[in-house]
Amino acid sequence: MELQSNRIITYILGGFVLIWLFVSLSFALDTGSIFAWAATAVLCLLAVITFSFKKSHYIDLESKQYISKNQILWHSWTEKKSLTIFKGFKIIPYSRHSKENSRSETSYQVVLVFKYAKSHEGIMVRAFHSRGEAKNYLNVLEHRTGLPLLA
Repeated sequence: MELQSNRIITYILGGFVLIWLFVSLSFALDTGSIFAWAATAVLCLLAVITFSFKKSHYIDLESKQYISKNQILWHSWTEKKSLTIFKGFKIIPYSRHSKENSRSETSYQVVLVFKYAKSHEGIMVRAFHSRGEAKNYLNVLEHRTGLPLLA
């Protein structure tokens, strides 16, 4: 099933599950019934599954579209957007401090930047350990998508 921008279904379904979770929890606390506690546990598990939906995204180089596939429980949808909503690619260094060896490790992220966003806001395409690898990958993306490298 293909729906455009259908995140609202996730929140409606999640809200419905949460309401019933609180109702069953109130019955469980009031009566102490095993059935009410079992229903509460099942609804709690369903709420966790509902709000932890899967999302994968990729760039279709042939049609020059950004494609996002989403799945929540049995419901899935796909969002397709033209690459014209992006202004280009940018390499952003990312440092994280490791507690084990007390030094920081730097990785370089190739980010797809939205047209009307700050220069660091976008979608991470891929991360690399060296700036050279990121630059090579970025050159391939730049050539195949037509989006420029941003400074």
